[in-house]
Parts: sequence; structure tokens; C-alpha cells
Amino acid sequence: MKKKEGFSLIELSIAVAILSFGILLIYESFFTIVDAATVMPSFVKTQFHIDEMIWQAEDALRRENYLPIGLETGYLNIDNKDYGWSKETYVLSTVRGLYKIKIIFSWKTGDRILNNSCIAYVRR
Repeated sequence: MKKKEGFSLIELSIAVAILSFGILLIYESFFTIVDAATVMPSFVKTQFHIDEMIWQAEDALRRENYLPIGLETGYLNIDNKDYGWSKETYVLSTVRGLYKIKIIFSWKTGDRILNNSCIAYVRR
């Protein structure tokens, strides 16, 4: 009996399935990276403003020895993009003068709403 040359149908089917799976992973990875690259500049911009708000709270606490408690909200337009923010301040210890500040920035990108948040603790 002569030995057949070439691949069987099962071998070809398995090879095509493995290659298809690899191509699918590369495709998903590419679009995940593209999405991250378009969203990351907004995260960096909002993080700058979050840091600034925390610095302002620390400065006000040092100068006035007082920090307003409660919820503050507002809107900010950065590079023609609207960002909403909220800042919530709690007293953790009146004796030690310890405060907790929670800041959240949110914005809409396409059909998604994204958030960047930070919790900071400030002291007199």
C-alpha cells in the first residue's frame, strides 16, 4: 500500500481553528489598545484637576484651619469636552483635624460614561 502525501481533513481543520483563534486574540488586543489610547488623555487631564482640588483643600485647611464639609458639584470644560465633578468632604477626627476628601470626575465618551476618582486624607 502506498503512503498518502499531504494532510488529512482533520489536521487542516485543527490548524484553521488554531489560526482563527490566534487572529481573534490579535484583533481584540488591537482594539483594546486603540480604545485605551483614546481614553487615556482624558484620564490624565482629570487626574491633574483632581490633584489640584486636593492641593486647594490642603491649602485652605492650613490657612483658614477650616474645611467645608459636605458635597460640592460642578462642571468643567477642558478642550471642548464637558466633565462633571463631585467633591465630598467628611470629618474623620475633630481632635486630630483629619478629613477625608473623595473626588470623582465623570465624562461621556461615545456611548460610555467614564469615571476617574480619588480619595485623599488631609490633616491640619
